[in-house]
Amino acid sequence: MGKISIIVPVYNSQNSLRRCIESLMAQDESVSEILLINDGSTDNSFKICKEYEARDARIHVIDKKNEGVSEARNTGLLYAKGEYIQFVDSDDFIEPDMCKTLMEEMEAKGADLCICGFHHLFAGKDVKKSCGDYICTMGYQEFAGEFIGLYQRGYLNMPWNKLYKKELITDYFDADLSLGEDLIFNLSYLENIKEKSPHPVIVTIPDPLYYYIQNPEARTLSSGVGQDKLALSACLCKNTLKFYNDVLERTGEEKEIHLRMVAEAMCELAESVLAENFKWKDFQTMVKYYYEDKYLKKINTQISGLPLDLSVLNYFFVRQDFRTMWFLCKLRKILVKVKRG
Repeated sequence: MGKISIIVPVYNSQNSLRRCIESLMAQDESVSEILLINDGSTDNSFKICKEYEARDARIHVIDKKNEGVSEARNTGLLYAKGEYIQFVDSDDFIEPDMCKTLMEEMEAKGADLCICGFHHLFAGKDVKKSCGDYICTMGYQEFAGEFIGLYQRGYLNMPWNKLYKKELITDYFDADLSLGEDLIFNLSYLENIKEKSPHPVIVTIPDPLYYYIQNPEARTLSSGVGQDKLALSACLCKNTLKFYNDVLERTGEEKEIHLRMVAEAMCELAESVLAENFKWKDFQTMVKYYYEDKYLKKINTQISGLPLDLSVLNYFFVRQDFRTMWFLCKLRKILVKVKRG
């Protein structure tokens, strides 16, 4: 049986770090090392990491200057010695049998990638995300047919609900990207599976084994950040289309990829007002920038399948009724606050 290296980027996460590390220590012997990459934390995170390093021989702390989550993960990849790689974020935690479950399915099926479901904990809610009703083993052609569904449901974007083969990781995380670097990493890995594996196999497990914690108070959006995100979203959309057409050699569902970008754009506009210092003037600047974007305008035609709230927002967006959009977004903000109690 192979061994897993768990890579954990750590930055100013003293409040959640112990829970995360202890969930990793609870894993069985399938985990050979837990690499805690301290990315220049200014709180007590490094001290906590060293405390646990003294308690478990599998834990190794690597201290580095602050360069962001991508460089932290890349540093972990340079040090990792296991045949398999798993990523965990320091705000999150995992089920006690997650590593064992992923490893057993990988080795039993001769798989190159294993994907599982997860818990999305947000605003006091636990939303369980499950990629199917049963364990599914797919050859590459079958995976190509399931790609759009997995992509639309968000199972391909993140690295932390997956187990990778280290030998198939040739392209690391792009530290120049502030959005979507995880998806680019995964698309590169999926391309490597096709090119380098003699018998490509991908396994999906429905069980939600990972707990993803989203902090609703962490948002500090500005119109400039929104503009950067739009450009990056367009880049990701184009990369995904290229992968779908060139690597998977498929056509016909491009609008489903467009749909995700439109949904993300509307979501970004809707959530912009959650920042306390975000005023009508800021919103007006941001929404006009989005409306004038040629790529978004090009793909935002005959779009269907958006969630109802985003569909309504998009209706007013394409008609340039930005005042109504502002009102709807502010109303949504009030409703979110009420739900949180």
